[in-house]
Amino acid sequence: MSAEPSVTLIHGLPGRLRLRLSEAPRDVQGFLAAVSAHEGLGDVRYTPITRSVLIRYETGHLTTEEILLRTAMACSFDHDHGPVVILPDPESEVMTDASILAGLLLLVAALARWSALGGPNSLLEKGAGVGVALAVLQHGWREAREKNTIDPELLTLGYLFTAFARSRPLRGAAVTWAASFGRHLLQESARGVEVRPMAGSGGADAPQAYQITPVQHRPRHTPLLAATQAVLRSMGLILGDSGGNTLLEELRNVALTHDRVLEGLGGMHRGGIPLIFR
Repeated sequence: MSAEPSVTLIHGLPGRLRLRLSEAPRDVQGFLAAVSAHEGLGDVRYTPITRSVLIRYETGHLTTEEILLRTAMACSFDHDHGPVVILPDPESEVMTDASILAGLLLLVAALARWSALGGPNSLLEKGAGVGVALAVLQHGWREAREKNTIDPELLTLGYLFTAFARSRPLRGAAVTWAASFGRHLLQESARGVEVRPMAGSGGADAPQAYQITPVQHRPRHTPLLAATQAVLRSMGLILGDSGGNTLLEELRNVALTHDRVLEGLGGMHRGGIPLIFR
């Protein structure tokens, strides 16, 4: 994970955003004032226990990307105008040790079936099915607790239970694990953007400008997940992001809409803050 403070988009609906800060604001009231001082922004609440920020806004006035930029700049103000990283929802958090262990148990059960050491509906296959079910339930509980949403991937448990009823736990566990965790295991780390303050070109009295550059997010994986992805990467199964940085393009569109100057932010910069993209 980046050493700079970060703002992560956890959950978003039209008119409602939930963000998470990597570090608690030093001046909570000043931070909230900087974020909320704009037409169309409603209630802005900070929860210290989870370091989450709940923002309600009018969709006709603001976009998700603009609010992300404002929140990142408010964090920069709060941290002595230091750089701040904006991150999309980190998909890698889906992969926990429970999901990796369930996958390994599933692999062992499949090898046992292939080598005729274990028969259909064996205790090993049932154990693999139970392990996958527990991993999916753990993932669903985390989603409900952290994002206040029910993950659709929980529906795969229905297929798993049906497979158990038909005495086919290995097939059910394999399909459920692949649908719930397969793409997350093979997915490269999310790409974010860094918002870094730059000295004004007109001297000390010039307005502060902010340079926005793409960065590669390196989340802090558990040793088991890191080792598993290292093996898959060496086999060429994990590929880098070749589709570009969508978040950077969305923020660039915000800058173009505002003529590359973001207004407001609690009156700290009345003339607006110039945005520079690299």
